[in-house]
Amino acid sequence: QKEISIFKGKQTQKIFFTMSGRTSKKKEKLKQENGEDVHIPKIVAFDLDACSWDTEMYMLTGPPFKYVEKQRHVLDCAGDVVKMFDDTHDVLHEINTHDKWENTEIAFVSRTYYPEYANECLNMLPVGDNGHTMASVASHFEIYPGCKIDHFKAIHRRTSIPFEDMVFFDNEFRNIRDVSRLGVVCVHTPEGFRRHYLQKAMEMFQESKQSK
Repeated sequence: QKEISIFKGKQTQKIFFTMSGRTSKKKEKLKQENGEDVHIPKIVAFDLDACSWDTEMYMLTGPPFKYVEKQRHVLDCAGDVVKMFDDTHDVLHEINTHDKWENTEIAFVSRTYYPEYANECLNMLPVGDNGHTMASVASHFEIYPGCKIDHFKAIHRRTSIPFEDMVFFDNEFRNIRDVSRLGVVCVHTPEGFRRHYLQKAMEMFQESKQSK
């Protein structure tokens, strides 16, 4: 388990996420068939509300939450639905299992005032069919109100990973604007995360590395 500090009201509380047992990282780069180096980000970060899943935590009524296996979504006490976007699921699964991403860690970065709701959903929503959840495939959880510059600075302090080795997806342009100032490769996802945004991020990431 991994202990994470989150903001709740005027207090900070600790929550726990079950972490995955991924193998240790070995490679720094992946070789294309043409022999050119492909630069792979070390952090891939996702916003949650209306980006990774289809709702906002503030719109929910609250616990108890339950997972509905047939629909692969979470219901709150009033029957409100939290469902991961299909492409979010597929990309999280790919990053967690594909050798290409073996040096990459997943982060969830959210400014919600309801981190305890997000925690419940992250621990319930499955990724793949081998028992993983959104929580277990991720390594970093910055889920509390405030400017997301602070969220990314916290990841940087904890890991020493340069901002230039991170990519970030968010549906709110103000967060894209703020975080990009740090040097993070940021992609705006106004309709929620879609796979083509990952392709765009990788293109931008290659260009940022080649320009240095």
